[in-house]
Amino acid sequence: MTPRRASLRNAWLRALGILVISMILLRFGADVLLQATYSRETERSDVASYRERVKTRIRDEVRAAVTVAEYVWADGRGSLSETELKAKVAELLGSLQSSDVGYVFAADYSGISTIGPNVGADMYYVRDKNGLYVVRELIAAARAGGGYVEYVMPPIEGYAEVPKISYVLPFEPFGWYIGAGVTLDEIGAIEKRIAREDRGRFWSLFARNGISAFLLIFALVLINRVMYSRINRELTAIEGYLARSSLEECDSMPGSYRISELANIADHSGRLVHQLFSSMKELERAKRRFETMVRSMPDLVFIVDRAGRFLDYSTPDEERLLVPPRVFLGRNLGEILPADVSGSAMDRLDEAFARGEPTVHEYSMYPGGVKKWYEARFIPMDEAQALILVRETTELTETRIKNEYLSYHDQLTGLFNRRFFEEELHRLDTERNLPLAVIMIDVNGLKMINDAFGHEKGDELLVAVSELLRTSCREGEVISRVGGDEFVILLPSTSEKSAEKLIRRIYDRLAEQPAGDWVISISAGLSVKETPRQPVELTYATAEKNMYRRKLAESQSMRNQTVQIIMRTLGEKNRRERVHSDRVGNLCRRIGEAMGLEYQTVKELETAGLLHDIGKIVVDDKLVNKAGPLTPEEYAEVKKHPEISYQILRAVDSYATIADDILSHHERWDGAGYPRGLAGENISLAGRIIAVADSYEAMTATRPYRMALPHETALEEIRRNSGTQFDPSVVEIFLKMDFGDTV
Repeated sequence: MTPRRASLRNAWLRALGILVISMILLRFGADVLLQATYSRETERSDVASYRERVKTRIRDEVRAAVTVAEYVWADGRGSLSETELKAKVAELLGSLQSSDVGYVFAADYSGISTIGPNVGADMYYVRDKNGLYVVRELIAAARAGGGYVEYVMPPIEGYAEVPKISYVLPFEPFGWYIGAGVTLDEIGAIEKRIAREDRGRFWSLFARNGISAFLLIFALVLINRVMYSRINRELTAIEGYLARSSLEECDSMPGSYRISELANIADHSGRLVHQLFSSMKELERAKRRFETMVRSMPDLVFIVDRAGRFLDYSTPDEERLLVPPRVFLGRNLGEILPADVSGSAMDRLDEAFARGEPTVHEYSMYPGGVKKWYEARFIPMDEAQALILVRETTELTETRIKNEYLSYHDQLTGLFNRRFFEEELHRLDTERNLPLAVIMIDVNGLKMINDAFGHEKGDELLVAVSELLRTSCREGEVISRVGGDEFVILLPSTSEKSAEKLIRRIYDRLAEQPAGDWVISISAGLSVKETPRQPVELTYATAEKNMYRRKLAESQSMRNQTVQIIMRTLGEKNRRERVHSDRVGNLCRRIGEAMGLEYQTVKELETAGLLHDIGKIVVDDKLVNKAGPLTPEEYAEVKKHPEISYQILRAVDSYATIADDILSHHERWDGAGYPRGLAGENISLAGRIIAVADSYEAMTATRPYRMALPHETALEEIRRNSGTQFDPSVVEIFLKMDFGDTV
């Protein structure tokens, strides 16, 4: 081998070593870029997830507080003055302290604080250090149906001026808003901790990959220095021999010397060739180690040129390739992938070359007829070639898509939720969408359905209403469920006349619904934004106001019908209960007549007797018809029926006056009854009369656990319990009644 050829081989081997080192560095750089991108995305996702959990927590706190306030208000509305009710609600809400949110606060719409710091102070004009009128913002959020407000804590004695986020809801009975909040410093601290943890994971991985790359490069350099130093010495020796052989004095030397020199040259050349082949084998082993590292990656790795042509590939499993290598190698992306996928992929590839930075492309395909999601990362290697790292992300992507869907959709009905509605309302609030119509819809009597038939039936009612709205509306009309029983329809570029046609269409389809276990009834209110200056919040508030005005006229009729349906359903479930209710109603009327009560009072008393067990609609028939004694747990379940009866009837104006009487029909004269443990004349007269009539009818009727008692035995039992279980004055009149053939 000539020195020139040996030098060329030496240079070629050095270039190959440099190429291997460059590929190692490129792989390390790609890993760093991938991990940096992933760490940033993970950090943002973790921070956003934590912030949403905090916001959800304070929202749930406020919803619970409003629920408590509504219950206290409804329970004391008939017996306490408004001032007493406000004091009672304020006292209860003031006790709802939480280590997370600090305190529950409230104020009326004029800005007077009623619960929380500075009670009684006028906070309407108080601003935080950024000039924000905090209370005005809270009032605006409450009037819009509830929402979040971020601000700096105003200067209130005992509270630091720190960034804070609060959630508020309206409490209409008192004209209040109720809210709770958490300081953003706490969120910031958690966000910093999450960021530190994510950065720590990134730098740890960076260090491990960096050390691995350094050790591999060091090993290659060491091999180069050890092996090529010997080759260089041999090349130097050859050059020396050749130089001496060209001198004239060599001609005067004996031929044997020249032959010896040539022999040495041949010997050294042989060793040089041997060393070169050994070096090539070592480099081949290094190349195989590098390829093993690439194959150990979980991603599919492709090398493409600027035109998107596949030049090479690497995969840990050939079965993961959608097509065999002989099909895609030498062809471009457009020839292998579907048009919609290849078009966007080429855009990302061009972007990567143009920016000199990695780009990400997410796409879906249907291998084997099953939809799968993939993520491709385009990493430019030089001006002409790029790496494409492809991994399947079906599980992660579908989870993300599901979470995104749930974040904007109501889980029960599948309609858009309040979050989407609020964003869409402001997105549509542009001049090109005018006139913008807003229809507010409320489902009448949902609470009564929940109380009477259970929340499962209430959910069925909401689903039925949502389906009715969906089939009544056209494409482009946005339907959202914004509350438990409230829906909103947004109609861009829709006149008031067209919106009224939609409302009539909804009512017509509602009338066509077949009769079932309940009455489906809604109330709708409409408002239209005509001019750009008109605030869209005012349009929404007007639609809500119009809806409530219509609800006053429509909901009572629905509730009356629902009471009749409940009684009919109860009678169909258990004929004995229907007979029992009829007889108790008749006995109550007769007792009232014997006591000389007014005609209207007697009629109300008869109605109360007829409806006194309406709450048994929620009691399991197995307990009502059980032949043996009830267990303590079963008896506790049965004892709930007076409260359920009260909840059902108090919502209906025509029955509200008798709801409290029915609630009291299992109270005892001595105070040992339920549900409130009232005694003596604290129990309403009607409640005391129903108690006697109910007990007598129960004793003289056949029950699953015993036969009917004789009339005289029942009277004796009532006489024996006079003054303990029953009102003595009612018993005295009852015992003197002529029962005739009615017993």
